Amino acid sequence: LAVTATDPDSVASASSLNMTSIPFDSGAEFRYGRLRLNNANGPQFTPLVVPLETQHWSGSSFVTNSADHCTGIGAVNIQLDDYKSNLAACETSLTVGALASGRSAVFLSAPGKGNEGSARLTAPLESSVAGPTTCIAGASTPVSGANLMHLQGNWSVPTFTQNPASRATF
Repeated sequence: LAVTATDPDSVASASSLNMTSIPFDSGAEFRYGRLRLNNANGPQFTPLVVPLETQHWSGSSFVTNSADHCTGIGAVNIQLDDYKSNLAACETSLTVGALASGRSAVFLSAPGKGNEGSARLTAPLESSVAGPTTCIAGASTPVSGANLMHLQGNWSVPTFTQNPASRATF
């Protein structure tokens, strides 16, 4: 970053100020990125793993951000809704693994016999949300915004203002 400030009429100062090479931090890279949730499917008798990853723009495509070990997404930041077929609310519960090298997963418990169907998972990245719920340890729980709007994507809209979503099918 270089900044040059001058006072052309010399009312406040008789000289100019030139600041160059001001570091933002100690060498960390700033990247443009997004959060991605992938679709997943499996039998209703076993737990289901839904891949989650942070990605950054490589110049030609989005790639896994292997340098990301700290983005925080928890179970209360993943909304479960839009249940289809024989799967109903809280017949599956979720947990979220820790992020390492840009990758993590949402783990859905096995819903059991007769509970085949699907649910939508959405990560509300706004600072706050009102109304949506998730299911943690078999109980309906209010969803909290993750306050990570900079990780929204353009999944089905032309601007990068959409929360990532996926479908889990048993």
